Amino acid sequence: MTLFRMLVGLGTLRDKFNKLGEAKYYQAICDAKLVTASDFPAYVPNKLRRIVLKALSPNTADRYVSALEMRRELEKLNYPGYWTVSPSGAFVGHCNNHEFRFKHQKGADGKSGVVAFKKNLTSQRETRVAKYCLSGLTEPQAAKQIERFVKAVVEGI
Repeated sequence: MTLFRMLVGLGTLRDKFNKLGEAKYYQAICDAKLVTASDFPAYVPNKLRRIVLKALSPNTADRYVSALEMRRELEKLNYPGYWTVSPSGAFVGHCNNHEFRFKHQKGADGKSGVVAFKKNLTSQRETRVAKYCLSGLTEPQAAKQIERFVKAVVEGI
């Protein structure tokens, strides 16, 4: 649970507690339904999600047999990119010699657009990452597009 809280922040569990109430919250823990793969932010890669979910399995036979075994699985992870939060609160991606950002634009017609940017830290030149720039999207489609971009930066765009 500590690793999960480090990845998602305490707010996720607090929100679940407030939404479910005390009795249902603790029942979800007993039923192993408190934490699911969808509870992780987009920037947490699938392999890391699986490690955390395995560690939280209610069935002891499915969990890691020791902290050392879990550590060895974590040591195998090697992602070239990561995301941070700037002082202004914006997500900033880092991978190799580049910095990444995105804009989620909401139109008056209810449609959304996503614009992704890549900045070369040596030349300071910023370009659009066309593969991740789309318009005319619904809100769920825009959220999925942002998730794809965030994961691509972590995994080495």
